[in-house]
Amino acid sequence: MKKLIVSIFCILSIPLLCNLPVFRNMDIARAQNKSTLTANDVKQIKNTTKKIIKVALSLNQKAFVQYISPNYSSKANETIIDYTEFKSKIEKSFNKFTKQGFVFSLKGNITVEIIEETNKEVTVKTAYSTNTYNKKTKKRTILPRIRKITFAKENNKWKVTNWILLE
Repeated sequence: MKKLIVSIFCILSIPLLCNLPVFRNMDIARAQNKSTLTANDVKQIKNTTKKIIKVALSLNQKAFVQYISPNYSSKANETIIDYTEFKSKIEKSFNKFTKQGFVFSLKGNITVEIIEETNKEVTVKTAYSTNTYNKKTKKRTILPRIRKITFAKENNKWKVTNWILLE
């Protein structure tokens, strides 16, 4: 009887054990082994992600656009936004923020997680907080941000092909 109870307990415990962080990390590691990215690619993607966010917060249009691929494409309200349209939206937004007296800075760290990889593109999910200050109203706000950014390697540089604010 004791052996039967122990056996049933062991069988029922397997799903619980598989959800332990150690086992989940092993599954993630196995999935990552299927990756075609080199360690250098991962490092470049993470560094590029951090750089572009910092450039965006500085409202430096010229520097920001250098990270954007001419193959940029996204969809908003059933409208396709290409590189030219995206560049125009960025310029308008950055100018508007500047005229309204906004100053943005990074608060804390930027986390970057690769969430999807195809043979042509890599998508990351990044989280960070923005310290927003309005010089005119003297109001300060901290806004958490989560973005999904897709990159493609062009001429040995990772360029943004999609830039989406999730939160």
